[in-house]
Amino acid sequence: MSTMIEELSRPRESAVQREQLVDAARDLAPLLREHAGEAERAGRLPAAVADALHDAGFFGLHVPDAVGGAAVPLGTAVAGYEELARSSAAAAWCAVLLSSGGLIASRMPTQAREMLWAAGCAGASPQAAQAGRCPAG
Repeated sequence: MSTMIEELSRPRESAVQREQLVDAARDLAPLLREHAGEAERAGRLPAAVADALHDAGFFGLHVPDAVGGAAVPLGTAVAGYEELARSSAAAAWCAVLLSSGGLIASRMPTQAREMLWAAGCAGASPQAAQAGRCPAG
């Protein structure tokens, strides 16, 4: 059960925001289709695709806008993922996985969120991401 404060802090669905995200996915379609076979054969996204997804904001969909994310509701994000999947299942899968960290982090205690997002982890590119121990343990 959620509290009223939690309910009020959740992003609200916006038809305009949903349309913009779907349009962004459609704009990537030619690049995604061009590299779809390569992604499937290699078992990883080509750098050009990962960079394009990052630049379009797909990895920060669930991160608050105050720290560089898009703060979209889950339904809006799913519409974007669906549109990506029309061109490349691999790209959509990676967008879901890499953006879900923001969704998970948004449910963490305040101190943990502040530490994570202060470190510049809002929608980080997979090429730039590194795992490591947090200074606080």
